[in-house]
Amino acid sequence: MEADVGALLERATPLANVELHRGGYVPDTDEEYALRRSSREISAKMLAIDSEIQMLSVLRGKLSGQLELNQALLAPVRRLPNEILFKIFTYYAHPIGFFTPFLITRTVACVSRAWRAAARGTPGLWTSISSRTADMTGMLPLQLSHPVSDDAALQHFTQALDTYASRWQFISFHGSCSTLRKEPRRSLPSLEAAAVTIVGPPTGDVLDFLADAPALKDLKVVFNYLESELPETFMVPSFPELTIFPTLTHLSLSFNSCLRLDMICPALDTCRGTLISLTLSMAIDSGWGMVLGGWIVPITMTALATIELGSACYEVLEHIDTPALQEITIRDVSEDMRSPFPALTEFASRTHPSGTLTRLNLWNIEEEDETSDSLLLCLDEWGGLQELCVVEPENHAPMMPDWAFKHLQCAADEVPTLPNLKAFSLTARPRRPWNAYKAALEAMILSRESAMECASEAVVALERVDLKVDYVRGFPPADSKIMQWVLTNDPAITLAHPKSVQCFIEAIAHNPAVQLSLEHVHLVAPEHPEDRSAMLHALLALFSITRSAYTRLTPRLTCIYAHGPWTPAETRMLADLTHSPPSRLRALLPREHPLVHVVHRTVAHVRAAHPPAPRRPTTQEKIRDALSRVAHLHLKRRAQHTSMAHAHEMAMRSDEEISRSAFDTREMRRTFTNALAHLTRSKASRNPKPKARTVPAAAPWFVSTRRATALVVEARRNARPSRAIAPAMRRIASGNSPRRLSISAYFPVRRGSLSSFFPLSAPMLSFSLPCPPETVTLIVVDQTMKVGQTLGTRAVSVWTAWPLYLILFSLFLAYRTLLLYGSH
Repeated sequence: MEADVGALLERATPLANVELHRGGYVPDTDEEYALRRSSREISAKMLAIDSEIQMLSVLRGKLSGQLELNQALLAPVRRLPNEILFKIFTYYAHPIGFFTPFLITRTVACVSRAWRAAARGTPGLWTSISSRTADMTGMLPLQLSHPVSDDAALQHFTQALDTYASRWQFISFHGSCSTLRKEPRRSLPSLEAAAVTIVGPPTGDVLDFLADAPALKDLKVVFNYLESELPETFMVPSFPELTIFPTLTHLSLSFNSCLRLDMICPALDTCRGTLISLTLSMAIDSGWGMVLGGWIVPITMTALATIELGSACYEVLEHIDTPALQEITIRDVSEDMRSPFPALTEFASRTHPSGTLTRLNLWNIEEEDETSDSLLLCLDEWGGLQELCVVEPENHAPMMPDWAFKHLQCAADEVPTLPNLKAFSLTARPRRPWNAYKAALEAMILSRESAMECASEAVVALERVDLKVDYVRGFPPADSKIMQWVLTNDPAITLAHPKSVQCFIEAIAHNPAVQLSLEHVHLVAPEHPEDRSAMLHALLALFSITRSAYTRLTPRLTCIYAHGPWTPAETRMLADLTHSPPSRLRALLPREHPLVHVVHRTVAHVRAAHPPAPRRPTTQEKIRDALSRVAHLHLKRRAQHTSMAHAHEMAMRSDEEISRSAFDTREMRRTFTNALAHLTRSKASRNPKPKARTVPAAAPWFVSTRRATALVVEARRNARPSRAIAPAMRRIASGNSPRRLSISAYFPVRRGSLSSFFPLSAPMLSFSLPCPPETVTLIVVDQTMKVGQTLGTRAVSVWTAWPLYLILFSLFLAYRTLLLYGSH
């Protein structure tokens, strides 16, 4: 295959090459026929190579599988003793909970027979048990789970494990109220946490089977019943007694139906001295909070530090006092309920928790109108608040509009709101106008960037900000982080969906002045071929837009990494995205693709926002102008070639629709040596090159004409010029001296004083010539200074923007009466 490709390229190279393109060559009829035949042969060979690549890919997959088997047998883990495996398995399964047996039987127990035997011999893996694994637990504490609503199975489950009741550490039962009432009271000295789901109306003694659990600290009860299930003689079901749990510290109650407040408050009163965390979530009827005979007496919960209230449960704040409260969470309040913020404000003014409350979470609070008025009044009551987390609901008025951020801004002459705020988290929903919202948010964050004093009150610095935009211009939630990347200019991103790429195009179209810092792009291949093709087309459109601008919207070199099952053809296309000009990218995009019109429209907007930069001379122009100032140096034909090369470069830029400084193709990025060497190239490869002599000591090339000799010397960085030029000049001097001599040299020069680094001293110019030079002309191409003024010689300064600070030095040694001096 390699020999066939080499022969094919050898036949095709004389027909089409770079030199023919540069010379403007146009093939005749016979040559056109030969080119078409060569193109067909190349296309056929590429198809054969692609099929061979696919076949090799399949073979490589088989070899890779065998290699993995070989390496698995050589793995050091096979030599680990069982005691070490026991420790590893236990550490791996520790945070999983009662799903550990389910996971172990499907992971480590399936690796090999040895690992299965080791897993079965590790008691710590089976402490979260079902009835089939009870005998494997040894004497360790047990975690029991029965999530199925089957009363008969629950009774059989508890009876089978009754022998191990003294080792129950955590239980999770799901059953009807009647079945749980029938459960006998067991001695549970090790029980620390329990989760009970009660199906049907509860009664006061439904939790009596947990009465002998003196160590119970965490209790979660879910009441799952409907009002239609209640007997007519009952208004509401009775609430279970909590007096039997004197050590309870964490309580979670969840109801899917109504519950009156006079039922729950007495239960909370029994654990008011020990409860640290309280979670309530229930649907409450309109009469909640009223009892026969008067209002409920407020309960003082001295140890309560965290409270989470869902739905309408925020009304419980009217009946409790929490002097040690640190965190409040209000969530899932629908728009048909009362606003929770007046209750929060009244609770703050009554209990005065401003000194202890440090975190407030507001999640999905729906209201018909904007809530910021009541919310800001609530925030004014908590001066000690340090963390604020807001999650806005969908399709409702925003909780934090732009003017709410203006209220939170800090000004020197205004009393600040939340002066101790250190962390702010916001999950925003789509709103318009986005620019005004973003500006107000940025102004608030910048005003709290550092600690300051406002109206004689100290304000701490905002240390952490977490912003999330869940929906951007109708895209799914999976692409929510794209807009955040656009706003923050993250240099490394991961894209896994075509709409993620289209989101960038939408961002550029919405704001043509946006600057993207896409230095590293990780592309994860979608599963379906259609999604991969759509993602590639979107990438072609994106980079066509960014590289068509007069000024770069992205860094010049963007590294693209492909992950996943990309085909070889798709991988090659991804590789082209790194350096390809916009014309090639647009050529790869199908003509009838809808993104073609998007690209043209967006490019027009971007170019209107970014006017072209002032024209700056190219490298070849600077070299040509510098050499044209050297007296007695006649390289007319070569200078014409330079002009042709310049015109060719300008034509390339015009075809690519790029400016001189926006993007350089590989052919345009030339060093000074390449630009000077182009002066000696002939028009086409068919024409003979001019004769040249090699100067091995210093100069890579030089060319002689009838009247002058041009020498180009290139030295390494920080090399002394005399060491580079002197050997070459001695070799020239050993032959016949020319009538006119021009020396062109450049050295990478450090920033600073050029005279101290490049001294024009006598040793440098004392070449072995018959006579010393009479006139020295120094031509400098510099970026920061006019070197001619620094060195005190007759010089011409040409400005350039070369990034490596290279300087071209051209020394012309003219002596008119060499023979006359020789005769004297």
